[in-house]
Amino acid sequence: TSLRAELRRRETLLAQEQAGDLETFNARTSTVRLPRLAVVVDEFRMLADSVPNAVEELMRIAALGRSLGLHLVMATQRPQGAVTADIRANVSACLCLRVQSAVDSHEVVGCDDAASFPASAPGMAVLRLPGEPPVTFQSASTAGGGQIPAPAVQTLAEFLAAPARLTGSGPAPGPGLDRITEAVRTAAAEAGFPSRPPAPVQPPLPEDLSS
Repeated sequence: TSLRAELRRRETLLAQEQAGDLETFNARTSTVRLPRLAVVVDEFRMLADSVPNAVEELMRIAALGRSLGLHLVMATQRPQGAVTADIRANVSACLCLRVQSAVDSHEVVGCDDAASFPASAPGMAVLRLPGEPPVTFQSASTAGGGQIPAPAVQTLAEFLAAPARLTGSGPAPGPGLDRITEAVRTAAAEAGFPSRPPAPVQPPLPEDLSS
């Protein structure tokens, strides 16, 4: 309900500026800048099992909200049977870390590669974009330290054309979640976004409403 209300709010704001998408809206207005909103569902297979219509509703919201800056990120350790036709039709990027079986890998990225990653190389993954061949890369750790294995594969920094884009200038942030978070905050502040945008999901009402 909160997400649908946020979509209506964004639709109203864009309509007032006669903007067809989020980028156009933010370019036309200097009073209200809308940040992108990412809805992350960890283990959506469990959500689908416990609330059968939840994933379908989230997919509908994501399809409507794409131009409004709302994005859906879903993760699961058991992809077999959970990746439905609706998900395939609406999700533009699929990423698969190491899995136990070729069937799981094929279910997510359309190839068996993720099942062959060694356990000694954590962070290796396959990315599939619409109309593009799968890309194998080595992701970095935010914990810092350690070595990046498998230097023959394309690194995440190379694939994303260097994460220095987050700060606009200067060297790319090194490993460490704190440094990445600070880079994102700096970029948001320079772009004019509020440091703490309003939460799209409201807390539940109290059990007792007194006058």
